[in-house]
Amino acid sequence: MIKCLIWDLDETLWHGTLSDNERVKLRENIKPMLDELTARGIISSIASRNDENSAMEKLRQFGLRDYFVFPKCSWDSKVTSIKLILEQTNLSSEHVAFIDDNPFERFEVQSYFPKMLTIDSAEITNLLARPEFVPSYSSLFTPNRIQTYKTLEKRKSAEQGWGGSRQEFLKSCEMTMLLRLAENDDFERIVELNQRANQFNTSLERMDVSDFESLLKQKSNKVIVAELKDIFGDYGFIGYLLVGGKSPVQIHSFIVSCRVEGRGIAAGFLIHALRTFVQDDYEIEMLVNMATDRNRQMRILLHSLGFKKKDEQTLFIPTIHGLPEIPNWIRFVSANDF
Repeated sequence: MIKCLIWDLDETLWHGTLSDNERVKLRENIKPMLDELTARGIISSIASRNDENSAMEKLRQFGLRDYFVFPKCSWDSKVTSIKLILEQTNLSSEHVAFIDDNPFERFEVQSYFPKMLTIDSAEITNLLARPEFVPSYSSLFTPNRIQTYKTLEKRKSAEQGWGGSRQEFLKSCEMTMLLRLAENDDFERIVELNQRANQFNTSLERMDVSDFESLLKQKSNKVIVAELKDIFGDYGFIGYLLVGGKSPVQIHSFIVSCRVEGRGIAAGFLIHALRTFVQDDYEIEMLVNMATDRNRQMRILLHSLGFKKKDEQTLFIPTIHGLPEIPNWIRFVSANDF
């Protein structure tokens, strides 16, 4: 499933070369295509050899600037631009596509990112029909994904200009997290995240609404959801924890959106949830898919929190007393204060 499409500009998004002739012409049906990508939860970015100011101004003239996050317009190689986009969006190359008219550019990108889908701009009319661009699941929240990336873009920009330490910057962001038990209205968003998440997904087991409803018929099971906001905006629903049983407590699934990782969010969520909803002396087992590298980042996180391997599918920690302290730049609040 493609989560981000990176566009070339000249002879791809528009006809003509901007640096040669400012009167470039927008390709037919581009705006409806961008609207449909957004509706499917697929964000758009840019990797173009162009002057940044000129390219951004032309996008504004076409009324398209707000469709793109983390655009990169420079005279550097497109590989360099794409590396930055992957880093800033926290996406892996296998979930990103690149469209360009130039076969050399496509070949170079494919050489550096062999898992990335590269597309000839001559095939643009069939883009939306490609199976890689058809989500397996969508909800009412899917079109809002671009707004969370816009918020992330603001935070990344502020961090680049920060003069102090990273910890001081994170404290200045005033991150506020709400943990609560899931309600019926949450299940569409939970399933959507379950279907899309890979890097920070313990089980990688794809579930639908009926699967969650079946699990919650067991009274010992509960789903804890997390919401996040900071001074840059409201990220909304960012993850969930499916937990049940007693001594050992079993965590069936723990997923956090990659959009918010890199600042201790997943660690803070898990530690605070376990301290809030689990008794002090209970052993905790985490069911983890360890047969793939797709969730390697999650496994690294769990090991850093003190979880040890119990068998081929389980990590454990004796009690919550073995967990480290919560990052001090995250403030947890009740629903009334969020």
